[in-house]
Amino acid sequence: MAGPPDLDERPVPRWEKAAAVVYVLIAALLLVVFRDRLRPDFWPLDASRVAPNVLATAIQVMLATPVAVLLWPPMRRRIHRFVTRHTAPLHEHLTALRDAGERRHAELVAAHAETQRHLRHVIDHSPNIPDLPPADPKESR
Repeated sequence: MAGPPDLDERPVPRWEKAAAVVYVLIAALLLVVFRDRLRPDFWPLDASRVAPNVLATAIQVMLATPVAVLLWPPMRRRIHRFVTRHTAPLHEHLTALRDAGERRHAELVAAHAETQRHLRHVIDHSPNIPDLPPADPKESR
């Protein structure tokens, strides 16, 4: 049974291609129209909130987004391999701790049951121990 196709292998729908083209055209238009206002404040940005800096920030984001979108799939795979490789020992250790805890729990449950059986045997065969009241209060009536 084959799983779902990898996201990187699926064909890109036409609307996504068209949206990317429109996005790049808008970014180019903004660069052409506002090029004279971007010169002094385009990079690096200071902390002021004046219009040229805000506009420069918008254009920087628009220019960086296509680059990030193009770089993300191969980088995502590399990052995933890196994180998996470095966290695998931690996951194995946590799995071993969980398994040890489950084994210890099973041992304690078995020891508790054995102790209860032993106590019941001692109570049933000792003449000096008075009868215990019933565990359920309704039985005492």
